[in-house]
Amino acid sequence: MRTPGLAQLAIVVAALAVAVSLAIPDNAGASRCFLLFQCPPGAPAPAATVDPASAPPLPVPPSPIPVPPAGPPVPAPPGNPGCDPRPRRTSGWLVGVGDVVSADARDRRCTIATMAASGVRIVRSSFLWSQVELTPRRYDFAFYDRYVEQLARYRIRVLPVLFGTPGRYSAAPSSRYPDRVQPRRGATFGRFARALARRYGPRGSFWRQHPSVPRLPIRSWQIWNEPNLSFFWSPRPSARRYSQMLAVASRQIKRVDRRAEIVAGGIAESRFGTPVAKFLRELYRNRGARWFDTIALHSYSRSAAGGVAMVERTRALMNRHGDGRARIWVTEFGWATGGPAHGFKTSARGQAARVRQTMRTIYRRRARLRARGIIYSFWSDPPRYRSDFWGLHVGLHRRDGRPKPAARAFSQVARRLR
Repeated sequence: MRTPGLAQLAIVVAALAVAVSLAIPDNAGASRCFLLFQCPPGAPAPAATVDPASAPPLPVPPSPIPVPPAGPPVPAPPGNPGCDPRPRRTSGWLVGVGDVVSADARDRRCTIATMAASGVRIVRSSFLWSQVELTPRRYDFAFYDRYVEQLARYRIRVLPVLFGTPGRYSAAPSSRYPDRVQPRRGATFGRFARALARRYGPRGSFWRQHPSVPRLPIRSWQIWNEPNLSFFWSPRPSARRYSQMLAVASRQIKRVDRRAEIVAGGIAESRFGTPVAKFLRELYRNRGARWFDTIALHSYSRSAAGGVAMVERTRALMNRHGDGRARIWVTEFGWATGGPAHGFKTSARGQAARVRQTMRTIYRRRARLRARGIIYSFWSDPPRYRSDFWGLHVGLHRRDGRPKPAARAFSQVARRLR
């Protein structure tokens, strides 16, 4: 059994950062290390720029290294200096952000309190298989128990991303980073998915063992992360094999909770993977639609209109394949306010305007798009790294906790959505 400690909390944010790398073709070297906010000891600093056309294939990113994040304490939200939980009505249309991490328990509490006050209703979090099944068929939920409890006390739901293969189950166990490779046998992943549903689902043992915790069972489960990218599916993306993973996970989760929502892993456009439209067509060709209820998109684009257009195209493609019942959930979007020149970089005011426009447009078109909700990539800018790039500046807040204009824009829209 592992010993719980504050360092483990960094695992969650390090894993979530994996998702942002998908749209960072202009600085491939830096993106590898950004996935865990620090490079392995002795590794050379990545080059400031890499020509994508001539860059070699990127290796699968390293396993997360639990290191406390840098930065001063997060201030208490105005009017709530004790950061106490305050009841808040939840909504069916889910607005959220990427994970939150702090080395100090009170900092975490205050950050979550601020999130709740800002209209955040769900947090997208990586539930790392390799950190739960430390020995075969034995699951240690201690860390995630504390995490789910803390969010539930602020009436914030969790969208878990089931990800991170233990080395012994990896399809490439001898590779440098086996945890970033899909499992070689679906049955092992299915057992993990079922164990999580039995722990945190509507009849989960966690809620029985913690009757004082506000009951917010997990009903939505995101299966893997960006399966259309070579970062996360080795040796190359395969819609057929991902469909098989969805089938196994869906069967096991719905045996526990037949009304659970299965969310397909966030799919994004990147030159390091299969295009979104092609991957989805292949997924439908392999009858993958039987095994998911919702398609997740990571709609990175130069403009708000470009991101919305990606959602529109995906809806049209789904309808053409007779899948009008399935919903769409934008589980990542965002723009940078700093770093080297990049198409996803803008000013602080530009970020605010794009965030506001994206949220309002998706919400306004939610019925036609069958939009489930929208999740911004990061609450705060990730910690510094030796080589700067746009992905370190996408947060709604700066590293020291000060809000950017986008934080206010996000909150103003989120609190009005029902």
